[in-house]
Amino acid sequence: MASNQQGIQVYTQSVEGQDLKNFRAVMTVNAPMQQVVATLMNGDQMPEWFYNVLESKPVTVQVAGHYRYLWIKAPWPASDRDAVVKVNLAQDPKTLQLSIFAAAAPNLLPIHPDRVRIPRMQSGWTVTPLGKSRTQIQLDGNADPGGRIPVIVANIVVSMMPKISMRQLKARVEAGNQTDLAFLKNSAYAKDMLSNVVYPK
Repeated sequence: MASNQQGIQVYTQSVEGQDLKNFRAVMTVNAPMQQVVATLMNGDQMPEWFYNVLESKPVTVQVAGHYRYLWIKAPWPASDRDAVVKVNLAQDPKTLQLSIFAAAAPNLLPIHPDRVRIPRMQSGWTVTPLGKSRTQIQLDGNADPGGRIPVIVANIVVSMMPKISMRQLKARVEAGNQTDLAFLKNSAYAKDMLSNVVYPK
């Protein structure tokens, strides 16, 4: 375990042949599942709470699926990174556990001249209802940041990013953010992606 603070457990794992460690962060929040899903799916607001994400916007392309572009601030002296990811989700009909997956699609958009495109990234949220008003949230991730970045710096970020992001996510969902709930209600994207999702009653 890399850290256990404020109810947030962060785990990291070294992988042979891979410079960047894999990570997992787990916490329980006093918020209903729908509020958590609303915040996670409201991707345009992601820079407000996810560590070092400067921009998050939908990508319209002539291929099937839902895609998102992310601009990520890198620690000095490394160049900022960006990523294009395809978003999918699946729900267990018995437990109502919802999994939200994001996988890199690096060739979908032209390379930005001032950013390094992340060539490989897999991340996922697992949202598990523990009742009407309590929810467990798990974040998993692994990536190749691309380009040159000191390994020790990259792995410090791997330890910090989930801890800070989860702490800020916890504050946002427990406050009952209304912007996120409005997005869930009014966004065609959310309605399409979540049309078959069931919440605990």
